[in-house]
Amino acid sequence: DASDDGAGATAARGAGARGRGDGGVDEHHGTSISRPENPQKEFDAEDGDGADGADANATAVDVGGPACEGSPMVRVKVVGEGLSLDEAVRFVSSDQAGAIATFSGVVRDNSQGRGVDRLEYEAYIPMAVKEMQAICDAILRDKDVAKIFMAHRVGRLEVGEAAVVIAASAPHRAEAIDATRTAIDTLKNKVPIWKREVFHDGSIWKSNRP
Repeated sequence: DASDDGAGATAARGAGARGRGDGGVDEHHGTSISRPENPQKEFDAEDGDGADGADANATAVDVGGPACEGSPMVRVKVVGEGLSLDEAVRFVSSDQAGAIATFSGVVRDNSQGRGVDRLEYEAYIPMAVKEMQAICDAILRDKDVAKIFMAHRVGRLEVGEAAVVIAASAPHRAEAIDATRTAIDTLKNKVPIWKREVFHDGSIWKSNRP
């Protein structure tokens, strides 16, 4: 992958970010990958409720809360503009926490020996936000963590731009570091985000889902 974001990838679109009919084929090497033609249908079927009430046409969502919007403990964002590590650190700062750990996944200029021009991220945003929220809820429930911030980009990203930013605060460094590692590893496995790696000589879709 051309970023260590732990997420799959590519730009948010209306109508639940449906596939474009390209079949997920590497335009240069012809390698097939498992990107669904209709992400909304796939994740609705898995979840059962399809994130009812969420706006599938949204291009960005900013959600707070472990249980409800506006909680001071969690912030989850899926956005089309640049991510700020400073914002993440400010949010998780707490008088009860002696440590803050952060993770930034950025776009690099190479992947598997090929030069990368850019990445394009796509998400089924309602389900992505729901899964990211669930990840943070579980971390707060299971670990000694004060606050957590998780944000992911959608759209076109140039080399050097951040695709994902995570921060966690905790009483001690071990808990904060463990929380950020758990957050990015779980995001990679569960959140419906895809990316298109655009090379100098072609492109390919990739997904974070196993």
